[in-house]
Amino acid sequence: MYYSTTMLKGITISVFICLLLACTRSSVQDSSNTSSTDSTESADTSETNDFTAPDGLFSLYSLTDDISVIPPVDKDKFTVASQFGPRIMTSDSSRDDFHRGIDISGDEGNSVYAIADGEIYAAYEEGSSSYPNGGNVVITKHDLKNSFSFNGTTVTKIYAVYMHLNSLGTAAKNYLTSGTQDKVSQKDILGTLGSTGSASYDHLHFEIRLQTTCSYKYQLNNPDSSCAALQFDPHINPMALYLDEQSSDNYQTSLSNSEDEVTVKITSIPGSLNVDGIIFKAFDSDGSKLFSDWTSFNVRKNFDASSEDKLDDFKSGTFKFTPYHFNTSSEEYKLEVALEKTNFKNAKTVEATLFTTQGSIETTSLTL
Repeated sequence: MYYSTTMLKGITISVFICLLLACTRSSVQDSSNTSSTDSTESADTSETNDFTAPDGLFSLYSLTDDISVIPPVDKDKFTVASQFGPRIMTSDSSRDDFHRGIDISGDEGNSVYAIADGEIYAAYEEGSSSYPNGGNVVITKHDLKNSFSFNGTTVTKIYAVYMHLNSLGTAAKNYLTSGTQDKVSQKDILGTLGSTGSASYDHLHFEIRLQTTCSYKYQLNNPDSSCAALQFDPHINPMALYLDEQSSDNYQTSLSNSEDEVTVKITSIPGSLNVDGIIFKAFDSDGSKLFSDWTSFNVRKNFDASSEDKLDDFKSGTFKFTPYHFNTSSEEYKLEVALEKTNFKNAKTVEATLFTTQGSIETTSLTL
């Protein structure tokens, strides 16, 4: 599906989202703080979950305002072929895969652009040890006018990662030959779309990482590195940068009951690929809460990001994920999330709240 200009944010982002708890943002130039709280029930953690999350975890996902971004390809060619989060990786025996970016389909040679003013942070040619499967890779760094909190870390910059490029632009080539981190302007050509590395078709694998390019696995394996102290996986769903506020009609959730499990089925239109997770509750016959937990793709809640194998294991946590195939011809995005009833014995009613990068969408309940 193409993302039309009415759906894409091609101007200054003025969204600051706090999904489950008030997130704090502050101007880099000014130490004064402001806070914002979602007006839905899920904004209040005392009502939503009745437990204390680790420092910063309920910030989940927030966007700064005052950063002007454009899509990394021409708007009329912005077609997502594979979503962020749990997916089926058809190019590798249809295995489960936690996708920490999005794939944008296209034709070899299509221009790939800098999404904002910034600088070349790094570039790698096909076969590099840093990105062995990424083919030709460019990374740009973009400082933020406003900082925000994510997993207890103050974020002042983002990194955009562009993989599988067919060719590299001038600024990237300068980095390779001299290590120069040239300034780039928005819409400067960083390279062209292709299928280098492990790609099985022409597409751009595109990522947004917060504050560091180091994955959580790298941080654990390199405790003396400058990024090791962060202790979080920095990849977030890039679609939050590009989608205007989505109608709740674009999403549907339903609950089903079997002998051993309760399953939440989530669907959305292909143009609303910003599902982040669910909050699940179970109640006894008197309405007392017996169980409450939540999962989030952006902060890897219910996922182990310490290795690729663990991150791709969708059945080991409290929430069991079953993704459906999705590509450019799919009529909808689908995901099932199951919980074993042993987590909430004697429950009479269960409730699931879907949330996205833009907040709480809807709550669905089921009598067992």
